[in-house]
Amino acid sequence: MPKKHLFSMTMVASVAFLLSACENDSTQVTENHNDSYSVLESGKKLKYEPCEPENAGALLFVKDSSEMYYCDGSEWKTLKGADGEKGEKGDVGETGAAGEDGEKGVKGDKGDKGEKGDAGEKGDAGEKGEKGDAGEKGDKGDVGETGAAGENGKTMCGMVAYNPDSSACFDNKLYSCEGKPYDPNTHYCSFGSVKEFGFFTDTRDMQTYKTITVGEGDSTQVWMAQNLNYHFPGDSIEDHCYNDDLAMCEKYGRLYSYAAMAGKTESQCGFHTICTLTFPVQGACPSGWHVPELSEWDTFMVNHGSEKNWANGIHGYKGMDSLLLDSSKWIGKKGTDAFSFNALPAGYGYMTKGTFDGLGSVANFWCSYGLGSGTERDINDVLYVLTISSRGAVAGEDYTGKEYLYSIRCVKD
Repeated sequence: MPKKHLFSMTMVASVAFLLSACENDSTQVTENHNDSYSVLESGKKLKYEPCEPENAGALLFVKDSSEMYYCDGSEWKTLKGADGEKGEKGDVGETGAAGEDGEKGVKGDKGDKGEKGDAGEKGDAGEKGEKGDAGEKGDKGDVGETGAAGENGKTMCGMVAYNPDSSACFDNKLYSCEGKPYDPNTHYCSFGSVKEFGFFTDTRDMQTYKTITVGEGDSTQVWMAQNLNYHFPGDSIEDHCYNDDLAMCEKYGRLYSYAAMAGKTESQCGFHTICTLTFPVQGACPSGWHVPELSEWDTFMVNHGSEKNWANGIHGYKGMDSLLLDSSKWIGKKGTDAFSFNALPAGYGYMTKGTFDGLGSVANFWCSYGLGSGTERDINDVLYVLTISSRGAVAGEDYTGKEYLYSIRCVKD
């Protein structure tokens, strides 16, 4: 209990009137002549002051509320009058003036520190990125174009100077046809004449093929200038990529069994099976096209000035190998691809063994029909294949069987 301060009551003799209700509802007034009381700084500490029967009647003055309390033996009770209490609370309101500390809310102005975000304007230093404009120096490349059109009338294709009036440069390679430039994507050079490729789209799989036209009059032919790359749906017809690698199909086209060439399953026209073909044989080719017969290969070669040597079922085409192939695609074999037939060394496959060979060094193309009468073909029949290899270009009898996998070139009906 805090230290007591003695105080003499001059206006009253420390009289406290204690009110209590009796059982008969009458009011008794108990006079307490105690000339001293305790002082407590805060009413919050009142609950810690003991009020027990031993100090019943003790007085206690609370400074922060200016209230007088007395102990009734069990709890502290106020002696403040109802009206006075309201006045006293006003004084407490003055203490509420400390609420002015609420002005500290002004510290919210520290939010102005957000203005330091203006320092973010240093990002303007990012304008140094405008040095990227120096990248416009790339425009000096345009000067290079001017350099290309040098006073000597020469341009550069890779490291080679050339005259654009007589050659064209594509992928750092020059294309000239007897002094005439051409675009190899749309045109080709055939014996000194610039000719235009045709284009055909196979509606079965929407693949597009380049085509070339050879010959004149009744001997005119239209050939695909790429190997067929159509894949029969399902697994009942045998067509394969070299080494069963899809990338090989994209480059060389597919390899087909004899039955697949005929557009039939192995059970219909395969090994040890007799099958009847209707000519011309559309087979694996799209509608409007067919697999060439031996006579059509003969016409193709003769149209290009080949001397045909025929003996014992073998048709040899002298000098045609160098005209049919592009040496850049062959191993150890030179050629000019003089009329953009683009004979590819796609090799061959052996279906029953699951093996492949000859990639880069040999091209084999199915012939649907050879010399002789039969339209029925079994394992003992003569099968014809055009072969381009180190021996030259030869079309003739092939007794190796229907199980071999060869390329197909289609000719227009």
